[in-house]
Amino acid sequence: MTANVTICSMTDIKSKYQRRLTPQQCQTICDLYINERLSATEIAEQLKEFSPTIVGVLKRYHIPMRAKSEAIKLAFQRGRKIRPIAERNPNWSGGIIERSGYRLLWKPDYVGARKSGYVAEHRYIWEKAHGLLPQSWVIHHLNGIKNDNRLENLIALPTKFHPSGRHKTKKDYIITALRKRITQLETQLNQLPLSLD
Repeated sequence: MTANVTICSMTDIKSKYQRRLTPQQCQTICDLYINERLSATEIAEQLKEFSPTIVGVLKRYHIPMRAKSEAIKLAFQRGRKIRPIAERNPNWSGGIIERSGYRLLWKPDYVGARKSGYVAEHRYIWEKAHGLLPQSWVIHHLNGIKNDNRLENLIALPTKFHPSGRHKTKKDYIITALRKRITQLETQLNQLPLSLD
């Protein structure tokens, strides 16, 4: 398919970043976009222009822009490496973010990761110790502090027994878990040497 774009000299486009573009340059941009299927970013790199300039030319000549997903697929097919979005963000914090009081870790290859590439830290810690969380189960923080992700503070519960509900059976299930934890702590306390100064 060839570019059916007629460029005349009276339609020169002035980039707000650079000099005026000649009709030949505009034709080259359109050809690269339509025939070579390069992205606006790739054209900008090749012609040493700014991406907004390239996009402006394409819009001026009513050339429909590709969907971002299509542009990424085309770039990937040509071997262009796309860095993960998170690492390009100027606010990148090394892969740890907080949402609604929970800490999320950037683990895009982890089995339990969300589509965004993040996994809840409490789930990650519990699964590293006990294996994958069964379907329809959730991790509960025994002390109620959402970012206290020590293993001893985490318990796996079926969703129907999570204390966010209103039924007594759910509360009873948590009380049983808390009693078990109290017994563990009392055992550890009894094993400590008693020192009276």
